[in-house]
Amino acid sequence: MPRAYVAECRLAAPPERVWAVLVDLGAYPRWNPFTLQVRSSLAVGDPVDMVVWMRGRGTVRQREWLEVCEAPSRLVWALRIPVPWLLWARREQRLLPDGEGTRYVTVDEIGGLLGPVVHLLLGRSIAWGFTAMAAALAREVARRDGPGGSS
Repeated sequence: MPRAYVAECRLAAPPERVWAVLVDLGAYPRWNPFTLQVRSSLAVGDPVDMVVWMRGRGTVRQREWLEVCEAPSRLVWALRIPVPWLLWARREQRLLPDGEGTRYVTVDEIGGLLGPVVHLLLGRSIAWGFTAMAAALAREVARRDGPGGSS
C-alpha cells in the first residue's frame, strides 16, 4: 500500500507569483533546505535531476521525470524504474487560489515492494523535507514580494 507525505502552507501572493518561485530551479540552493539543487528543462517527459538533503543521512542524488507542468497550478514528477512494482514515487505540487493568496500543497506518494523500506529509512527525512520546503517557499515568496524583492 502506498504512503503519502503531505505538506502545505498558505502564501500571501497570487498563484502566478508563487509559480515563478517554484519553477526558478536555479534559485533553489539559496532558499530550499530540502532540495539543494534541481535541474530540468521543465518540458514534460524530460528528466528532473535533484540533490536532496536527508536529515541524518546527508545528500542524495536522484533522477525523476516530469509528468505535468501546468502553469501556474500544477507540477508533477515521478520516479521511473524498469520494475515499478518494486518501487515507485510520484510528487505533485499544487498551487490553489485562496482568496487573494495561494494555498501550496505538495504530496509525495511512494509505493511498491520496497516502499516500506524507503519509509523506514527515509520517511522522517522526507516528511521533514516537505514541511521545511513549504515554509521556506512562503518565506521566499514574501522576500521576493517585499522591499527590494524581484517581483
